[in-house]
Amino acid sequence: MNFESKWTRVMGEAINVSVDQSGMAYLVNSDGRIFNHNGKRWRLWSGRATDIGVSPEGEFWITNKDDKIHRWIGGSSAARYKGEIGGWRLVKGRAQRIAMGPGKGNAYVVNKDGRIYNFRNNRWKRLPGKATDIGVGADNTLWVIGKNKERSGFGIYKFNHSTNKWSKIPGSGVRIDVDKDGNAWVATNKKKIYYHNGKKWIRQPGTATDIGVGADGTIWAIGTTKGRGGFFIYKKTTGPYTSQWASMSQGGLNWRQNVKFELV
Repeated sequence: MNFESKWTRVMGEAINVSVDQSGMAYLVNSDGRIFNHNGKRWRLWSGRATDIGVSPEGEFWITNKDDKIHRWIGGSSAARYKGEIGGWRLVKGRAQRIAMGPGKGNAYVVNKDGRIYNFRNNRWKRLPGKATDIGVGADNTLWVIGKNKERSGFGIYKFNHSTNKWSKIPGSGVRIDVDKDGNAWVATNKKKIYYHNGKKWIRQPGTATDIGVGADGTIWAIGTTKGRGGFFIYKKTTGPYTSQWASMSQGGLNWRQNVKFELV
């Protein structure tokens, strides 16, 4: 996959972001307010949240400050106030981080204890291991940020649905999302951004506190410049040419010398 080498600032601030199949961002700001971008401006939704996940089909779920989980059921963003059919529906369970896979109601969550669950066929299924963040691609490829501390955050793992086991991927981070090809994007505790091309990590320009990837390849990032509603927002779209970063060597680009399995 090739990438443009620059980010474009989008007006507004936020703390968490998720991206739908058309490359439009859904986000939560520092006040818990929920917005999505329609290509021109931000649209405010009812309710408050701490994290948000949107599926390739555009279904979105949230977690709130009480760790409760809600899913949006049809209607306009004002439906809750107008009494229309539609609005937030409570889903049994508790979670702090959430990501949406393909298909109806295919939610993946991490609760306060780090336990990982997948919601399918109207019930939760516990997955092995523990995590601090979770990301899933349009092809249902699942990655997590684990709980084992490493230099740039916590260990990174990729799930094998066939064996029901995790594989440790060299590197570490604090926030993760997954693109349409099943490859991960990570922000580290040093706010650096990395993309995994299936073989190695490739450093990307800029810095971020959170990152979201759409099924169309559009990437949104919550930056590090603080504003009233969180941090500045940026986006970029996969481009027709190879980024300057892709030609650099693995050792010289994003790995600290003499330190194994560490993103820097």
